Order: sequence, then structure tokens, then C-alpha cells
Amino acid sequence: GRVEEDGTLLCAYHAWRFDGAGKCVSIPQADSQEKLCASPRACVKSFPTRYDDGLLWVWPEGGADGLLASLLKEPQRMPELVIQDQPEDEREYNVVPFPWGLRDLPYGWEAFMENVTDPAHVPVSHHNITGNRYTQAVPVTMPVHRALNDLEGFEIGEFSFKPPCLMRIGLSDRGSENQTYLALFNVPTTPGHSRLIGCNVMVSPRSSKGGSTGFGMFTLPMPKWALHILGSLFLHQDLVLLHHQEKILAREDKKWLNACYMPTIADRATINFRRWLERNGEVDVYGKYAVPWKSISGSSSTLPAREHDPERLFDVYNAHVKHCTHCQGALRNFKWLRLTSIAAAVAFGLRAVLTIEISTTVPTAISAAVPTAASASTSLLARALSFLSSIVPSSPLTCFSLSLFFTLVTVGIHKFISLFYVYKFHHQDNN
Repeated sequence: GRVEEDGTLLCAYHAWRFDGAGKCVSIPQADSQEKLCASPRACVKSFPTRYDDGLLWVWPEGGADGLLASLLKEPQRMPELVIQDQPEDEREYNVVPFPWGLRDLPYGWEAFMENVTDPAHVPVSHHNITGNRYTQAVPVTMPVHRALNDLEGFEIGEFSFKPPCLMRIGLSDRGSENQTYLALFNVPTTPGHSRLIGCNVMVSPRSSKGGSTGFGMFTLPMPKWALHILGSLFLHQDLVLLHHQEKILAREDKKWLNACYMPTIADRATINFRRWLERNGEVDVYGKYAVPWKSISGSSSTLPAREHDPERLFDVYNAHVKHCTHCQGALRNFKWLRLTSIAAAVAFGLRAVLTIEISTTVPTAISAAVPTAASASTSLLARALSFLSSIVPSSPLTCFSLSLFFTLVTVGIHKFISLFYVYKFHHQDNN
């Protein structure tokens, strides 16, 4: 369906309308709408919602009990973003949240959370983006700031897990005055798939004049669509590893902690996450602790087959662009820009060719005293050339150069447009 200007939800099939409480307010096919809309059978289930920090939060239980439960429980918000609830002149810190990004991932919630609790993989998997595999793969310290707790998760090193969906990662030195954090919410969608909602948050004292170093290029000023599309450069670096590893480990005839060799301090946060999952998850069809899919939807928790087609595995359009109005608008604009560049390349090319080949014939044709069918068509050509002469250079060499320039621009735009559809990554090519 779709939300209409009056705030009602319009069904895309029969145009029935519903208000925020799920009550039917319009049945356009009915003669007596008031009576039919009042029927409980015309209503739909509604869920408590709230809007905080630029996100829509949903409590997945309807009815009066669901509403009461939602009022008694605060969502696991990013602590630094809660500062924005205070009046601006009363805040001790400046908080700069970057735009939220959304991405559907071809691996599950468990694999994602394991990945983002692992500092050792960052300089290796994300070589040339946020680290160097040769110089930064070194021992790390992981002090325990908050011990594992079923309700509150844990905070180890710069990794703070707030069950069930929030991972907050500090990206600056803990003692630094200015801090940058990565807020990562991950929501399980289907077995073997999840949805990432994340952003950078920069925090500094009001008295500070400096700024945090940020998260590489992802904290540079740029349009929302650019931040979203360039996110593939980072996310796709370990996407293929996580997608396949999840399926391989699921079929290991061992508990996760026995199947994986975790000998270093860098593994401490990942081990704590798996311990939390053993306490709070349910045993799936593979004998591993995981999201309790059966109790959620009654469906099987069987993982999908491994995907070997890179066009599908590294799909950007279906994973993000089709859900994002910013990226859809940018894609339309780049397609128009590509078409304009093609037209310019063709126009300058034709101008160069026509200038060389018929520049001596046109004056003769247009000076004929008796108009004929041939001279009429030549006259049209002459007018076209006259128009081109008024807006473009007449030198063939200059026109050929401009045609080549716009051809190269077209190729560049075309390659950039491809990032909105598929971005393939291969570690063997990342030197």
C-alpha cells in the first residue's frame, strides 16, 4: 500500500483506507461505507510505533497488551544520540549524526554481529579502505568495560553490544576529546539474510574547536546518495566471506565455540556475543544457537543455498537502491547526464565530419535560384550547419577533440551508474 496525504494507509489492491489505529475509514466500492467500515472484520492489526533519532521503531505486538508493553520499555537507542533530546543550549556535547544508511545483506544477523565484534578483520578485509593488511594486523587490547549480561549485553574494548540489535563501535582513541562512533542496527529478516541500518556519529565537547578523525572517507561531507553508494566499497569487502562462512559453519557437527579456534584477545568480544546467543537464542535445525525463527513465524530456519553468482551476491540495486529515494533520484539524474553526454559526443562528431566533407558543397547548393527537392533538403542541412556553427567551434580538430572528451565522459558516467546496480569485489585484485 501507500500512505496518502491525509495520513491514511491506502491498500494498493482495492483502495480501502485505514487510520493509524488500524480502523477502516473508507471502502470506495460500498454504498453504505459507515456501517461496513465499523465492522471489526474491516479493521487491520496495528502495532505501537515511535520516532526517535531519525528511525521508526516498531513494537511487534498489537492490541492493548502490546501498547502497554511498548510504553514500559525504551528502545535500545544510541546513547550519544539521546543527547539530542536535551535543549540545545543545555547540552555539554555537540552531536553530529551522519545520514542513516540501509542495506539488505546476504547473510544472517548472527554472522553480522560476529563480524562487527571482530577488530582483527578490519585492517585485513578492509585493506585500502580503513586499514592495511601488512602493517596493521597486530595485537589489540580488549579491556572489559561492562561484563556480559543477558539484558544489557556487554562492552569490551570499543565494542558495545546492546541486545538484540545494536552494536556501537568507538572509532577514536578512548581518551580523545573528540569521538566518532559507528551505530549499527541489524535486524534479522529471513534465515541467512538481515538488514543493516547504520550511521556515523561525531561527538565533541561544546568548548572543543577540533574534530574527530572519523571513519575514513565516510565522514567527509557528501550527498546522502554518495554516502550510500560508496558504502558498497566497504561492505562488499567481506560480504562474500560472511555469506559462505555462515553456511559452512552451520553444517559443522560442533558447537560454534568448538568449531572455531579463537586464541587471541582480539576474539574476546566475538566470544562474548556467542555466549550471549547460547543463553538467549534457540537451537536451530543445525544444532546451533540462533534466531528462533520457528517461534517467530512458524517457518523453517533452514539457510538458503550458497550463492555463487557474483551478479546476485553483489547486487546493490535490490539490496539498497530500490528502497532509497535519494539514490533513485541520483540514478535518474546520472542517466539524464549520460544521455546529454552522448548527445554532445555525437553532435561534435557530426559537426567535425560534416565540416570536412560538405563545407564546399553547401554554398553551391544554397545559391541555386530554382528550388528543387534536392536543393530543399540541402537547404535544411545548411540551416542545421548554420545553427551548429553558431554554438560550436568550426574547427574539425576542435570538434573531434570535444567529441572524444564527451565520449570518455560518457564511459565514466556509465561506469559510475553501474555502482547503483552491482559492485563486485575480489580480494586477489585488492593490492
